[in-house]
Amino acid sequence: MVWSDEEVASFLATAPEHMTRALILGLETGQREADLLKLPWSAVKNGTIHLRQEKGGRRVVIPVSPLLQRALNAAPRGDSLTILTNSRGLPWTGNGFRSAFRAARSAAGIEGVRFHDLRGTFVTKRFEEGWTTEEIIFCTGHSIRDVRTLERYTARGQVAESNALMLRNRLWRNEEGSEAANCAANRSPGRGAK
Repeated sequence: MVWSDEEVASFLATAPEHMTRALILGLETGQREADLLKLPWSAVKNGTIHLRQEKGGRRVVIPVSPLLQRALNAAPRGDSLTILTNSRGLPWTGNGFRSAFRAARSAAGIEGVRFHDLRGTFVTKRFEEGWTTEEIIFCTGHSIRDVRTLERYTARGQVAESNALMLRNRLWRNEEGSEAANCAANRSPGRGAK
C-alpha cells in the first residue's frame, strides 16, 4: 500500500504540526516508525540524515528533501533530543505515537493506509522520480542481494505510468531534436540552393 497524493495533502491540511512532521519524516526518508521515533537531531548533518536501523543494524544516509528541510526548520527544538515529539514536546512512546497517528489519520478521513505504508510511498515516489534501485536501497537499507523486496513496497502501476510518461517525453525531445537538426541541415548553405 502507498499513500496517495490526496491522502498526504488531507493529512497535512488537518493534522497538528507535531503529526505532520512525523508524516513528512516518514514520507521523505522511507524509514520505519521505530527508527524515526528515536531519531536524534544530531543525525541531521550537511543536508543528510544518518542513522543505524534497528532492524538489521544497517547504516543508511538519506538526503534531506526541500519539503523535509522546511519541516525540520519549522520544528520546535525545545529540550528534546529527538526530532519527533508529542504535543508536550516530549519524546513519543510507541503506543502513544500510534494512537495519535491513528486519530490524526481518522480526522483527515483517511482509511486503509498506515504509517508503515509511507515506506512504500517513499520507494514508489523515488522510482517515479527516476532514482535507481541502488540509490533507493542505500536509503531504505534493503540488501543489494534482495532487490525483490522493493517489489513489496512499490505501487507498480503508478511507477509504470510515471516511467512511461518520462520515456515518452524523452522520445519526443529526441524527435524534436532530430527534426530541428534536419531542418537546420536542409537550410544550410549549399544544400538545395539554386
